[in-house]
Amino acid sequence: MIQHDLYSIISDQRGIDNDQILKWVDEHDKQDLARALIELSTLFNHDRCQKKKLTAALYGRASETQMTLFDDNQELRALYVITDESVVTFENNENQESSQEEKTPGKKSKGRHSALDPDSLPQTRTDVEPDDPLFLANKDKCVEVKETVHRTIEKIPAKYICHNVICHNYVYNDDEGNTVYFPAKLPEAKLIEGSLASPSLVASIAVNKVVLGLPLYRQETEFYKQGLCLSRQNLFNWLKKCFELHLSPVYDRIRSDFGKQSHVHIDETVLRVIQNDKSKSNPSIGTIIVGQSGRFEQDQITLYVFSSNKTSASIKSFMPEGYSGTIMCDAAPNHMVFDKATIMFCMAHARRKFTEELATRADYKLYKKLTPQERLIFLQKEKNLSLKLLLGIVDQFDQLYKIERTSRELDESPDQILARRQKESRPAFEELVKRIKQVNKLCMPKSSLRQATEYFLSRKKGFARYLEDGESDIDDNRCERSVKPFVLGRKNFLFANTAYGAQITAVYYTLLQTAIHNGLNPETWLSYALKRLSNEPLSDELIEEILPYSDKLPKELYVTEQLKKRAEKDQRA
Repeated sequence: MIQHDLYSIISDQRGIDNDQILKWVDEHDKQDLARALIELSTLFNHDRCQKKKLTAALYGRASETQMTLFDDNQELRALYVITDESVVTFENNENQESSQEEKTPGKKSKGRHSALDPDSLPQTRTDVEPDDPLFLANKDKCVEVKETVHRTIEKIPAKYICHNVICHNYVYNDDEGNTVYFPAKLPEAKLIEGSLASPSLVASIAVNKVVLGLPLYRQETEFYKQGLCLSRQNLFNWLKKCFELHLSPVYDRIRSDFGKQSHVHIDETVLRVIQNDKSKSNPSIGTIIVGQSGRFEQDQITLYVFSSNKTSASIKSFMPEGYSGTIMCDAAPNHMVFDKATIMFCMAHARRKFTEELATRADYKLYKKLTPQERLIFLQKEKNLSLKLLLGIVDQFDQLYKIERTSRELDESPDQILARRQKESRPAFEELVKRIKQVNKLCMPKSSLRQATEYFLSRKKGFARYLEDGESDIDDNRCERSVKPFVLGRKNFLFANTAYGAQITAVYYTLLQTAIHNGLNPETWLSYALKRLSNEPLSDELIEEILPYSDKLPKELYVTEQLKKRAEKDQRA
């Protein structure tokens, strides 16, 4: 009773004034009042927590999943539906289509591969009928209604088999006493003479290292678990022999085709080499130079080349002599070696210098914690003028990128992109230059912000060249995305033992990453290429047919038609 009266007073349900409250308190024991207040506080906090859970269930990130389980008069179930079983029910219950809300038009998926597509997998079927005795007795009289489909995705572990080809040989003695020998010929030539390696096995080893980042010493352990004693030296020798016997002409052709493209991207990353030179005992730092085709190039190529150093001469040898196309790269001095090429500088590198400067400022950390209204007042103060100018520069960079995103979303042609850049990007770029010049005058001579402004202003022409070419990108992110797979793999294998081994690694990265960018299953494609190269005479026609970007490849080499189209779209993005 005390608790009920206290709740009524707190919620002001009776309209009691202060004198009445004091009188009521005097009429009750203080300990009873304290106990009632504690119990009421506990109930109040519990009620508030329950309301928050209900709000989260109705309007939170998982609301769509949970709302499918609501009944008309069972809203409180929302507090308890976040279970593994409920999630599975929502994802897999294809037959309850009425319970699933339609996707909001224009809403983008959160990830590149977020949409589950079980229809693209090989299908199996198991038919199950009722086992009720009454049904079995009257099966002929029953009429089948809508069937219920339950789907699961199952994994079949990889298996290794030893394929034995038995060649039966015969001899024959003719009437004259001569012996004639009839040997059986192998239906397919061996990939490596005297070796157990097959195209599928070598392709699996290469994909595990290049695509999955599984170094050879870990693959050695995996083979041992399967009962195969294959040393890492065996695995490397197979990759090396396949390169020397079969894949070297394909790599040379890819490198030649890359040099003929009108728009390319270039970047590089380091690779430690243990024995780079026989005369040196200490490890040295080599370079993997990475090239990526422009997004409007017909042949989409990702090229990796190993160099023992990072000199201008090694960068220059990456492209053919006298290359006169367009190169997008960072503004490093060793990239200024292509005399006849049009060099464009990566806008992301310039923007990064300002965002890094912004992240180190104490006033920016305080600025991020403010509300939008408080931010306006904060920036109006004279002591925060430098922060206001720096934020304006970053916002202007964002405006340039927003224009580029609009072009990609509309899937515009190079001519349309050029027209948009002339109309929208050029004024925004000129405003960016104006703001950077203003900040440059106010900076301390040796400050990091001054260095960022001078980096941009001294290379202004290189940054502005993309405005004159609708086929070029605003930055070098396409190539940096191609560098990333190698960097992730390097975290596992750490280094190359020799320079030759580093070059072979670059070859397999070139072949398999180019296959991936063209929508191919890299393992299936490499197995197909090795099989044809080991069984057919080498010719330009054969190489033309098996290139990862060839239009003559069988359809079954592609992952799915949907992913092939997605790969083509990603190259344009």
